[in-house]
Amino acid sequence: MSLSAFFPTLLLVETAMALAIAHPQRALLSGRVVHLAAMVILFETIFLRFVMPRVRTEVAPDCPPAKQRATSRRPERLLYIAGQPLPLEKVELIEARQQHMHVRLCNGTLTERARLSDIAAQTRPEDGIQPHRSWWVSRRAVGRLGTRSGREVLQLSDDSQVPVARGRVEDVRDWIETSLDDIA
Repeated sequence: MSLSAFFPTLLLVETAMALAIAHPQRALLSGRVVHLAAMVILFETIFLRFVMPRVRTEVAPDCPPAKQRATSRRPERLLYIAGQPLPLEKVELIEARQQHMHVRLCNGTLTERARLSDIAAQTRPEDGIQPHRSWWVSRRAVGRLGTRSGREVLQLSDDSQVPVARGRVEDVRDWIETSLDDIA
């Protein structure tokens, strides 16, 4: 993927340099295309493997008391996102953006490279719902089903909204009726 952007950028830079230099003796960059391409792949690999998994926003020490649930009845369940265990009860929603998952927790956010289908497969229907191919929402975060600009959305308990796919509206309604008793 990075090479598809690399070659047009190389051509653009080479052209700009040829226009800027009065007497270009030879192409400066195109003679090193293999070396430059290898460096792009190397730096991209290092970034995606070691830097990007560690990208996180500031995280508060604990969940607010209103979001905490008693876990004395059953053992704590974990979601594994990019190999990292994460308590399911701290997850409010997951949004897929390209290959990265933006996980909103009760005490911050987490960005990891993963697939939403792998994460959703670890959950049960009573844990939450996937109203759209790019979203998974925890049962605790759901407020009600509403509309915005004529489209169905899940109104969350913090007043944010998550889109509901047209093909999943009935499934979401059924899930709300069966899984949530405090939804009007």
